[in-house]
Amino acid sequence: MAAANVSRLTGAGINYILSTGGAAGTFSCGSDAGFASFINRWASPNLIGIDFDIEAGQSQTVISDLIRRTQAAHAGASRPAVQPDPGDAGQQQRSEHRAVARRRRRR
Repeated sequence: MAAANVSRLTGAGINYILSTGGAAGTFSCGSDAGFASFINRWASPNLIGIDFDIEAGQSQTVISDLIRRTQAAHAGASRPAVQPDPGDAGQQQRSEHRAVARRRRRR
């Protein structure tokens, strides 16, 4: 699925956001290598962000791991450190997405 969709999106010059989780489920990844593999399936110059839709069922540790793994996956890019806010994890993710999107537009 990823290869076909990425090919179509990039072929059409469409920027996209990888969105996971939501009311119907949660997203987590148990290792840095697994997360990098997941991201690499969707990676292209048109990937402008990752949206972790955190509704319920994910602990602060899982959320922090996702943030850390996202930072590790983008280690080559200069970006500010992201610190999870236990009061509003969804807001933190939206802020992270906006920061990634701004950096991509500048390139």
